[in-house]
Amino acid sequence: MAYIGNTAQLFQAIADNDVETVREWLTRDDADPNRRDHTGRAPLHLATMVSTPEIVQCLVDHGARLIARLADGRMALHLAAERGSVDIVRILLHKSEENEEAEEEKKDQQRAAKSNTQAETEDVDMTDPDNMVVVNEDLEDSDEDKMSLITGSFVDVKKEDVKMGNEEAIPDDIDESEPDIIDINADAWDCHATPLHLAIVHGHTEVVKELVSAFGADVLLPIKLPKINHLDPVSILPLTLPLRLSQDQAVIMTEALLKLGATPAQADSTGRTPLHYFAARRRPALFDVLIKHDPSAVKRAIDHLAVEDVYYRTYVESVLTVAVDSRHSDIVEKLLTLGAPPDINFSKYIQIAIRQCEWLKTRDADANLKSFQQNVIQPIVAAILTDQPLVALKLLQNGVDPNTLSTFGYTILSEKHSSNPGESLMDLVDAKICLLQDYKESCKNIPPTPLQSDEVYLAEYPEGSCQLCFAKERLEREKASFKRRQEEYEKAIQEAKNRKGLEEKSDAITALLHDFQALHSALIMKGAKTFKELHPDAICMNHRQSRVFTPGKPGEFKIDFNFNAADLSGGRKEGYIKLFEAAWSGDIETIKSLTLDMWGPDKQMSPLVISVNESMGASPFSIAVLRGHFDVAKAILQIVRAQYKPKAATRQTYHMQSDDEEDESDAGGTQEEDGLQITGEGVCDELTIDNIGEVATQAESNVSPLDVLQQSCRASLIADPSATEHSLSHINLFNFAVGQDNIELLRFLLDLGQSEIVSGAFDGPYELLSSTNLNDALRDGQPRCIALIISRTGAHLPLDKFVEEGGITIKQKPKYYQGLSIHGKKREDWAAAAGQDAPSRISSESDIPLLRAALAGSLVNVEWFLSTAPKRHYMEFANSNKQDKRLRKLSQLPGGVEKFIEKWLSSRSKFFHFYQHSISDIQD
Repeated sequence: MAYIGNTAQLFQAIADNDVETVREWLTRDDADPNRRDHTGRAPLHLATMVSTPEIVQCLVDHGARLIARLADGRMALHLAAERGSVDIVRILLHKSEENEEAEEEKKDQQRAAKSNTQAETEDVDMTDPDNMVVVNEDLEDSDEDKMSLITGSFVDVKKEDVKMGNEEAIPDDIDESEPDIIDINADAWDCHATPLHLAIVHGHTEVVKELVSAFGADVLLPIKLPKINHLDPVSILPLTLPLRLSQDQAVIMTEALLKLGATPAQADSTGRTPLHYFAARRRPALFDVLIKHDPSAVKRAIDHLAVEDVYYRTYVESVLTVAVDSRHSDIVEKLLTLGAPPDINFSKYIQIAIRQCEWLKTRDADANLKSFQQNVIQPIVAAILTDQPLVALKLLQNGVDPNTLSTFGYTILSEKHSSNPGESLMDLVDAKICLLQDYKESCKNIPPTPLQSDEVYLAEYPEGSCQLCFAKERLEREKASFKRRQEEYEKAIQEAKNRKGLEEKSDAITALLHDFQALHSALIMKGAKTFKELHPDAICMNHRQSRVFTPGKPGEFKIDFNFNAADLSGGRKEGYIKLFEAAWSGDIETIKSLTLDMWGPDKQMSPLVISVNESMGASPFSIAVLRGHFDVAKAILQIVRAQYKPKAATRQTYHMQSDDEEDESDAGGTQEEDGLQITGEGVCDELTIDNIGEVATQAESNVSPLDVLQQSCRASLIADPSATEHSLSHINLFNFAVGQDNIELLRFLLDLGQSEIVSGAFDGPYELLSSTNLNDALRDGQPRCIALIISRTGAHLPLDKFVEEGGITIKQKPKYYQGLSIHGKKREDWAAAAGQDAPSRISSESDIPLLRAALAGSLVNVEWFLSTAPKRHYMEFANSNKQDKRLRKLSQLPGGVEKFIEKWLSSRSKFFHFYQHSISDIQD
């Protein structure tokens, strides 16, 4: 529905300016002039926005509520002010005055009636003073506002006087009993603007004059924005609103506001006057208007400082400072002509600051003076720093101290020493002159350092060693990086040569240099000195040195080997290099000597951690595997198991909150639905170090054998360093074996992964191959590798789903006490949440290997899964893992495990159409 009820005709007539249809509609018996449309607009709102004053008058005469609001809180008067219709504004406000007169007459009648009632009750029997009821009744109040006292001790609370404190406030426009009288200074809910503010912003001067002169709108009332999050409330002055208009409109509106009573001496909550905002927006004509209409207020405002408290530091702005920071030199000159002080005076500052910042009252005068000097940037300093030498010269000619210091300079004097430069005006100007004189158009890019010949970098590494393999790889990457950086540098040089506007830029720099030299001469004539001349005993860094930026040169390329070990000092880095070389060559004895015992010239070095990685992700284990040293790799994994020390679980203590404590705090712990709250905290049992001089004789690591087995590295590089091209990707050993169709390597890795070396490090089941490994195998592998994975791991076999479909319940001995009763109920879910019976992921139909192979685009594997081979290999897995409770239970059902596997593998009927299209796409 476009409209609510039968208002479609009314709203259409309003939009068409059809006053006769509107008048006819309003005379109907069921006509309601306040019924809203689907957007929440009342007819009066729409008429005020788009229709004629005659239609507005018609609606008002037939009872349209004047104070009805839109969703954003605007009334019809706000809309009329935005539109700029003086006639509609008059209609609304005259009707409001009529309503106000009628309301006053109604109140007069009520007062008269109450007076008569009071006279009739004066003869009441008051013989019993203990039961006397004293009524304190204001004639202006309703009956609900009376207060009764009995015997001076108790309040006789009438039932009809009881108010519920949690009732929601009713918006003004919903309360039909509220007098329909417009508050001309009422603000809208969202933008917080009054009708006057909206008229100013939209440039409707006549509406502004009408609202203020004829109906008494407050021309000094600001827009008050509430506090939002951590931001303080903000006010927007009426005189600053014309800045949103064009230059000519702003002048006309400002002049009108000044004639109506606005003043430039008014400041907002931050202490900024309209002059601050005029200076920031570069509106010199507005200053002329202000001087013309209220010169005395301008003189007061032009000397005013805006002081803000920012985390116990004061931020200060004068009107002149705003103009300097905005780079409006013409405004600066005008302000100086009008009598603006050329600097910020401490005495003026402190008078205003102590009213804004309470904490300044608690400090002595010296501390406040130092804070002022170290935080307040003087206008002339700001002018020099922002490359406005002529503005600085003008300020100097208006009486600024030629030996003014920057905030850095005052900080040095206060702290006696500082890493900041000592700066006076002379120092700042000297630095600018030097910078401009030495300026040369150059490219910011730094040319890369050329590489030397390969022999320079590779000569120290033995032929066929691990170090040489890794060094060559780093050198090749550096060559590629050098080529890329050289191309970027040459491109930047060419762009610099072709850059437009260089001649104009050179002329601008010459002109700026000339202006700074003129300022330098003026400072000398005024007796200016450098900071060092003014304060020879102050310790500071060289000023000019601090202003010169020298880009750093790129360092020489150097091949280095890094390991993710906590300590590589005292020869341990060389020890790790030796360890990796031993893994590369298959020297198991060297590996054992470095990792299982003290080593070094005097046996002073503690054992090395064998599970460390080199920067390319390679570990001694992966190197030994990829180099074909399977026996050595198995021994390394055993050492990893020996060094593996998992982090001990922190013992927890739990506290159950009592009913009394529940009322005191609602934070922390775990709140159950029944109100019970339990909190836990860790308990540290190790509070001492038994022997601080003890040296570790065994290496310990939190890296498990399974972690080492599953680590990724640059496998193709290690397996065949002499190959012309190597993959840059890091893959784990399982994926590498499948991708190379290396069945021997894959079988070795599966044997290790299912051996006691890995399984003994865990209390329960673990995942040898992730879902990602299996999907990669279906994409890149050959059927014989996939067959081996299935027969050894039961890839994607949804045993939990089989158990659920078979209606089997597998009971396990509870690890935690199941009989806990809380509030008379068993809380077995708590025991399960503590680590017992964690639900396993039930494999969905999307895990069917055939679908995965089809999605991967492997035609050979799709064809293989469509054969009978997968079922045979899954049965091989099931027959070799009868210790699994799920398989044992399934085997006892009719058809056994084979029935479930066959059903699962054949459940591809609803995917058949998809498979056909997938295979067709692969063949195409």
